[in-house]
Amino acid sequence: MGRRANLKKDLEKLEQLIKEKKDLENNKERILSDLYKHETLYLEITQGTPLIKTSEFYVNSRVEKKKVAITEKDRIFSIEYPSNSI
Repeated sequence: MGRRANLKKDLEKLEQLIKEKKDLENNKERILSDLYKHETLYLEITQGTPLIKTSEFYVNSRVEKKKVAITEKDRIFSIEYPSNSI
């Protein structure tokens, strides 16, 4: 009887850990998605020239807005999140 009770406790704990793992994976995916969206917005605002590339955008501070193609090389934060998943 004691062994069966221990197995039941272990099974409940395992189920709880699996649920927590799934919740953490979902949370990670949401964070990566948000990071990708915010980084895309940042790169659009800075016209595709992140600070690590050049500070010319910040020095000149032109108001004109032009559409610049953002490449995966421009990204420094969301390198793990593929662009076609959004």
